[in-house]
Amino acid sequence: MKEVFNDKKKLYLIVTAIFLITSLIIKIIPNNIGYILLYTIFPIYFFALTFLKYKYSKIDWNMPIILTLIYLFVGYIINTNIFNTLMVLIAYLSSIILLIILKIKYKKKLKCEKHQERSENDKRKISLLLPLLSIITLEFYYSICTFDVARIPITFLPATLGIILIYAFYMLFLAIFRRTDRALIGFTLLFLVIYIINEGRIYYTSDTVLISDLLFLQHVGEVAAFADVTFINCIHFIFFPTILTIIVLCYLVKVGINNNIKITNYKKMFINLGIAIAVILLLFIPITPLDKFFVTKAYNIYDGRDLAITASNTRYFYRYGVLPGLYGKYIEEQRFVPDNYNEEELTKMLNDSEKIEGTWKKPNIIVIFSESFWDISRLDTIKFDNEVTPNFNKLKENNSIQMISPAYGGMSSNVEFEVLTGGSLNYFSKGYTPYMQFFKKGVSENNPSIIQELKNNGYKTKILNSASHTMFNCDIIYDIYGIDERNHLYDEIDLGGQYVSDEYLTDRIIEYFDNKDKNEKVFFFTITMGGHMPYYEERYDNYHVNIVETPYEKDVNEVIHSYAEGIYLADRELGRLYDYINTLDEETIIVFFGDHLPHLSTPDGKDALFKTDYLQYDYNLNSVYKQYNTTALILSNYDIDFNGTEYLSPDLLLTFVINNMDIEVSPFYRWLYSTKDVLPSSNYVISQDNDGNIYYTLGLDGKMKEMYDLRKKVQYMLFK
Repeated sequence: MKEVFNDKKKLYLIVTAIFLITSLIIKIIPNNIGYILLYTIFPIYFFALTFLKYKYSKIDWNMPIILTLIYLFVGYIINTNIFNTLMVLIAYLSSIILLIILKIKYKKKLKCEKHQERSENDKRKISLLLPLLSIITLEFYYSICTFDVARIPITFLPATLGIILIYAFYMLFLAIFRRTDRALIGFTLLFLVIYIINEGRIYYTSDTVLISDLLFLQHVGEVAAFADVTFINCIHFIFFPTILTIIVLCYLVKVGINNNIKITNYKKMFINLGIAIAVILLLFIPITPLDKFFVTKAYNIYDGRDLAITASNTRYFYRYGVLPGLYGKYIEEQRFVPDNYNEEELTKMLNDSEKIEGTWKKPNIIVIFSESFWDISRLDTIKFDNEVTPNFNKLKENNSIQMISPAYGGMSSNVEFEVLTGGSLNYFSKGYTPYMQFFKKGVSENNPSIIQELKNNGYKTKILNSASHTMFNCDIIYDIYGIDERNHLYDEIDLGGQYVSDEYLTDRIIEYFDNKDKNEKVFFFTITMGGHMPYYEERYDNYHVNIVETPYEKDVNEVIHSYAEGIYLADRELGRLYDYINTLDEETIIVFFGDHLPHLSTPDGKDALFKTDYLQYDYNLNSVYKQYNTTALILSNYDIDFNGTEYLSPDLLLTFVINNMDIEVSPFYRWLYSTKDVLPSSNYVISQDNDGNIYYTLGLDGKMKEMYDLRKKVQYMLFK
């Protein structure tokens, strides 16, 4: 026994084995008994091991810390579903209490064992290993927070790039601080913040942080308003694994301090700095051959191993790791010339396209871009006392189009881009935001847009935007589109950081049409925010719909209840607007659609749609379709014919409308309309044919694959 307690390796190996065996036993028994055992057995272990260490060897304050780290590691691998902070704290305190008792009773001075001085060569090896260990710890943090498993993704080329990035940034810090301990502290703090921000973004949007998110810093005030009420839930979601991670990182920093090396040789310092800067520039400055090699060889998502990898960047990071994944998404944003690209042939193909004979005349067009509107009746396990969307349900008969959105849970501007341009997000990297990364004033005015098509046919164009003029750079984008009038209501009406209601927007639309010149044709695009997150029970003072039957726990029910009230109010305004256009003597159509499904984040950071099993974490074909499937309504106060069209994605929605109208349409939109006969609906992950059959987009073949590739070439030509 004494030999074991004097040999640290044997001791910690035996302790780990004891914890593992105990945890495995607890795992197979019911949760309520498991809770009791975790609260009692492990504190007893801590107390006993601390006492035995005192009896047979030197006692020091490191013992409870080491026991806690082992306990945390084992607990998170085996019993993550019933593990919590209080259990760890009680176990840790049992050791501390015993140490205090021993100190008082035997009057022994307890302190950490002194660090043994190592050779310069050993210190150098340890200092070089520590940055890698820090990132490995943070990768565990990501996988535990996001997937409830502890794993390190190892894919050779991305992992190699990740290691190169680790040491490039570490050498940069080393050149700045000229001490290995301070370099490690700076390096560790930087990446700890990045990984914590990543988890916060996942909590609120279900997707990861990207380098391009730096562009959102100018919108931090408006974005923060989304999160203020539920911020404490976000903290709770990441608190325990964050504390664990910080403990481990602090231990690594302590090791770094004990093995510090000062760089007194300025020549070495400048060499380190030069190498670090050269590597970072080489990797981050666009170099087409190098970037294309990395995309096709290191980050080849087209290898068929995971057809659903594009469903979420969390899945991408799960495969490659956070740091390699961040870099992979960055280089994927570079646009490469498509294979077999011939601009002359493409131009001829567009010019040869013919427009169908439009039968919808030349109506006024009102578009309602309804934030996160989704047919909640599809979640049939929950019953409400009143119908949540009675107008939508009544009007969708013979007036609906099933769509596949390019977004889930957020990034509405990407849906807006598709609707207003006919461009597809399929041909940008997932996470790319065209409004913030692609469009440039003085350059992008020549890109296709539905706005210009309508203006060329004498339409006045107006946008009523519930958000601010800076969100997604929309005011700049609307200048590029050539919008005649726009209102950014978040800026114009001070509601204490809140957005205007859908009712207010309907009032503004009705007021406008009551006072407009009847000879003027209008395209009126309205962006609502009534259905936007966050969703929580206290959001509304009075509810018009209430849950009366549910098999789910309170946190799921409250989030769904809050969301349901928001879309009930949106539906009410849809009915009011439809009734209004039927009082007009001008041909008018309403195009109403939800941009994407909501991310119904519960306090524990999980998505309620997954917790209810409406969506599946294995991203099977049917689940992925449900995740991106929204419905569009095209309503009118006169007779229009859909010609059998049932399926479109947002990029074809207004293209479908203008081609069925009696107006002139440019070659691109004539050709784009014809593509619906082969590939009517598609996004990064899922595609649908005209018979309603669904396919993984990465697995398309035959004519659908040919059309997918052809659209990629056309988009490359026209969206430069």
